[in-house]
Amino acid sequence: SLGHLHLVYELGGEVYYRNDVPVPVAQFAINPSSGEVPLDVEFIDQSGGVIDQWIWSFGDGESISGLESDPTHVYDTTGTYDITLTVIGPGGQDTLTIPAGVQVIDPQNFMSVSPVKVFQNQQDVFIPIIGTHIDPIQGFQVSLEWDCGAINVQELTVDSTLMSSLEPEFVVSNVFSAECFAVLGVVIDLVDPFDGRTLDPGEDHRIANVLCDIPGSAPIGVAEVRLVNGLSDPPIFNIYTANGVSVLPILSPGTVEIVPLTFPPPTLFLRGDFDHSGTDEITDAIGLLGFLFSGGAAPFCLDAADVNDTGVVDVSDVIYLLTFLFSGGNLPPFPYPNLGLDPTPDPLGDC
Repeated sequence: SLGHLHLVYELGGEVYYRNDVPVPVAQFAINPSSGEVPLDVEFIDQSGGVIDQWIWSFGDGESISGLESDPTHVYDTTGTYDITLTVIGPGGQDTLTIPAGVQVIDPQNFMSVSPVKVFQNQQDVFIPIIGTHIDPIQGFQVSLEWDCGAINVQELTVDSTLMSSLEPEFVVSNVFSAECFAVLGVVIDLVDPFDGRTLDPGEDHRIANVLCDIPGSAPIGVAEVRLVNGLSDPPIFNIYTANGVSVLPILSPGTVEIVPLTFPPPTLFLRGDFDHSGTDEITDAIGLLGFLFSGGAAPFCLDAADVNDTGVVDVSDVIYLLTFLFSGGNLPPFPYPNLGLDPTPDPLGDC
């Protein structure tokens, strides 16, 4: 308040203070003003005048006061929130409320690790990383850790995923075996000339794989693979990039059920390989239709015919397989693209 008149005087035994400092004017901006849970919002003070204190009310029962002019706040619950700022200075105080200043919606973007079932000493296991996103994405990052001793990760890869068909121009995987974590960065269209390739919005499609081996010494039981933000240096977060903006999805871990290798060894199968030829192709769809509707031969393994892993073999499996083969649909769930065990309990029995 330098440059203003300050007056202190006594009258009737009372001490009075006056000044000519103007009353401050509260003003602020919100970035972003809408998004999905959890929403991290920055409040940017644009007030005018001499200010000594800022009082922020975020509309969800939380507030702060003091010298922090540009706070951030995380909204963990869906809803519409009124935002209030009161600024206080030697000239007085002013309050501004923006009704419905922040709107938070249910999460619509997810990233998860699929559960898998493996046996000790199994090699070249693909653990799927599954994505759901509502916007076309230009790239993504993965940051994950695993229970040490349970798996030996070779790399994080986009091989045998929907992403691989787009031929991304930047794919970098770093595995930190001693610390039991790995990171992956993918950008689809990086090199000039830019053609605008993106991965279309989708639900529960495979965007990457954890390629790993199972040690012979792996402990029997259930281990975890967890998507964790902030691993590595600099820290890597699990994000999608859409319209040039980073989107933080809701993260879910996956389990690795490790069973002993018995003798005779268990029969492995490839999801969707009805005729046990070693690949998924149109003959599998034809064979499955014949089995369901024309009295055709049964599959060598019902789990292989359960293409969408619902625990039931029906016409939806045919549709799923044909969509995958010819319309760019989601890849079959684990085990695919390599042979493996069924991680999902169902009444279909073992192969």
